[in-house]
Amino acid sequence: MPGDQILTFAMENIYLRIFKKIGLFGQTLCITALLGFQKMRMEEIESYTCRTSPPRTSALLTLTGPPFAKVDDDVTFAVSTGASAFCSQGETYKWYKTGADDNNYTLIPLQTASSLTTPFSPTGTYKVKVEVTNRYTTAPVEKDTTIVIIAAGVPPTPYLDANYAVTGDFCYDVKGPKPSSQTQAFYDSRMDGFAGGLTKNYTFTYTNDFRDLTVLNPGGIVASVTQPAVTYATGSGSVSFTVTFVSDVKDRVIANNAPVQLQLLVSYKNNSGDTKVAYKSIKVQDAECGCPAKISATQWLTFLCHNLGADYDIRSDADLMGITSSNFREYHGDWYKFGASTASLENTLTNDSYSNPAEWQAKDFQNDSQDWTISRNPCPSGWRLPTLAKWSAVINTNNNAQKHYVDGVVITGSNGWNDGNINNVLKLGDYLYLPAAGSRDMGGALTARGRQGLYWSSNGSNPQYLSFNKNAPAVYSATNNLNRHEGFSVRCVATE
Repeated sequence: MPGDQILTFAMENIYLRIFKKIGLFGQTLCITALLGFQKMRMEEIESYTCRTSPPRTSALLTLTGPPFAKVDDDVTFAVSTGASAFCSQGETYKWYKTGADDNNYTLIPLQTASSLTTPFSPTGTYKVKVEVTNRYTTAPVEKDTTIVIIAAGVPPTPYLDANYAVTGDFCYDVKGPKPSSQTQAFYDSRMDGFAGGLTKNYTFTYTNDFRDLTVLNPGGIVASVTQPAVTYATGSGSVSFTVTFVSDVKDRVIANNAPVQLQLLVSYKNNSGDTKVAYKSIKVQDAECGCPAKISATQWLTFLCHNLGADYDIRSDADLMGITSSNFREYHGDWYKFGASTASLENTLTNDSYSNPAEWQAKDFQNDSQDWTISRNPCPSGWRLPTLAKWSAVINTNNNAQKHYVDGVVITGSNGWNDGNINNVLKLGDYLYLPAAGSRDMGGALTARGRQGLYWSSNGSNPQYLSFNKNAPAVYSATNNLNRHEGFSVRCVATE
């Protein structure tokens, strides 16, 4: 038995013998003395515990904070010493942070609580440090952490890993009052992105091990995020979480008079233990959301989900795979001569046999130098024709993600890709589907429907366009202005 326990045992025996031989008054004195002794004993034990427990070493401190945040956003860090209420009496805190991409700490004035909320600017990698002292520590104990501050765009490349991704809707239309420049039919076709509620479902997918999974709240028009039930896993799979937008999200976006962009970030550690982040770019706007296509590793271009003149209610991938001989006109849309502000010829059964060179030549055409100016833009408000450079970027970026469909089935080679199959479709990337609607020649006659797709660009110096058939798509420049008199399809992109 240790010496201090023998002493305690001996003292308690002495008090007990005295207690038996004295009266009530003496007993009261005895009890008081015994309790006093026990109180002193407990304080001595507590004092010893405090001197040998947190925050005696930095290893016993816990400093929490997000690994990523956006520039100028308030970021909160918190420290826990793990000490008992008795031991944490008189704790004091000092907070420090470095500049972007350096190691020189500066004291943050007036920050003496166990948590810190501070913004960071400019973008870069910062360090945050806290010093903790109390009456039992002979010197401050410190702990630090690192945070990466990003702009509104994507996270820095070193923190991205192709084995992990965030999936879910990329855009929500708040559908405010109808703009005067939009037709009623187009406005009615727009889907209110929040008609089903403010809470949206997202998924973190993985093809390798991960741990320490955390969804970061982007703030702003996002009220809250839920954390996935699983924070670590092996192999491959997916976990779900939700994002809830603020109750007045529609009013905020409409008042902003421009799309509100945000990055939904999910941080984790990969199978090598490196801190990484997966992200989803989300846009909330008072406009049709459309169908996006990648134009670089990190950039997207948003297209309308249908050709001009097509049924505006047809927009989903599943719908586009439903082209049949009885409904293809609803998918193909109308034909436009270069520079035409309205359809040069509508896609109707009667017009299938149309061929009237004199009438066709006169349709919405002024001269060979006419271009698609702002005043002659055939697209709905907020949309325009893509440039040839944008069409090229879509093709080049999605070179390994091109698929030809016939009757909703992916084909290989040239099987089935001919004039007889008016339901042929080219898919670029994950979302952009382009029907092979054919064209109208310089006399207005229908040609190559089901065999070829031809889509105008906005470039007017020798008209330029996207063309595809059973082979890979490509972009072309006309050798002269004769092509201006042909009728091609138009697929609009969001105004940047």
